[in-house]
Amino acid sequence: MSTLLLAAHGSKPYSGAVNSGALEGNVMDRRLILAVAVGGLLVNSGCGGSSTSPSPVAAPTPAPTPVTTNIGQGTYQGPAGATGALASINLGAPGLVRTTLQWTFASNDVDLWVLSGTTCATVDNAGVPSGAGCTILCQDIGTTGTSATCSFTSTSGTALVWATNYGRTSESGTWIVTVTR
Repeated sequence: MSTLLLAAHGSKPYSGAVNSGALEGNVMDRRLILAVAVGGLLVNSGCGGSSTSPSPVAAPTPAPTPVTTNIGQGTYQGPAGATGALASINLGAPGLVRTTLQWTFASNDVDLWVLSGTTCATVDNAGVPSGAGCTILCQDIGTTGTSATCSFTSTSGTALVWATNYGRTSESGTWIVTVTR
């Protein structure tokens, strides 16, 4: 027999003689209780912290989808060597202006210009709009195909659509001006 001093939480210590066989059972029981208590602490340790959840992040407001609007269109008749204004266009609010001219014969070289304002009335020796009031906003002066397209960013105001047929035969076709805002 041996003497053992034990104290449980909140209890008085026990002092007295203990049967060593009973001691082994008590130690095993206490080890089991201790293991369960430690396991419970480990399981619960991940559950602590703030009881409030994080605030949701607001989704950004998507940019408005650009809208393309037709602001002018018409037909094109261009005798060989002819140059001149096709139409005056009111640009309205700022946006991306796109002008397209389509014609019939790939053998003809037709060039396209869009000019600022509406006062251009002269061309140079090559048939290019020039002089007072002939500020070029965009141009397509390619030599192949049956269409010409040019684009520019407008602030507002008016523009003049201009074409020159450098071909040997008369041309006909269509033109359209759109703005994307």
